Amino acid sequence: MASVLRVINGQLYNRSILINSLDNGLPNSLPDERHKQQVYVPYTNPIDSNVPGYSDFTLTDRVLRSTNSGVINKLNSAGIISIGIIDSADTVAPTVTSASYTDPTITINGTKFTSISPDVTYVTFTNNSSGLSVTVPSTDFASASATQITVNKSKVAAIGTPASGWTLVVMANSKTASGTIA
Repeated sequence: MASVLRVINGQLYNRSILINSLDNGLPNSLPDERHKQQVYVPYTNPIDSNVPGYSDFTLTDRVLRSTNSGVINKLNSAGIISIGIIDSADTVAPTVTSASYTDPTITINGTKFTSISPDVTYVTFTNNSSGLSVTVPSTDFASASATQITVNKSKVAAIGTPASGWTLVVMANSKTASGTIA
């Protein structure tokens, strides 16, 4: 199981946060004078501006040192960022294996539907006859688990009554999977 450090922008300042030194204050250049890549934790998620921005770091010795006594530790202690260690397998793209409508609910089956904070899971439904779409956040799901999402038809009523052929896109952990209501 590979773990990553999730660094979440605390949104105290209306900007991205620069993580410029994962080496406990060592210069931000390599011995041949090439600069190390600067890493920013975005203010918001680039895919969903309602979600605070975050960056995931592989748990190298340098990242662990910074988390314990370096810049990540200092930014976390000041409340500028928050951190958590997560299993990288939990952030892979979802899959949709089936979708069906039985009045009054739409049921979507698949894998990896649970987003890890601060991400939120969404389903965008498209009525292919009219071309209209509606996005339903996880807070409006009738129920949800890692393998199944149910949505009440009232949540999609603005685009019509769910029908065979409607397409849907599940977004979890800022990754997407598509499906069609059978």
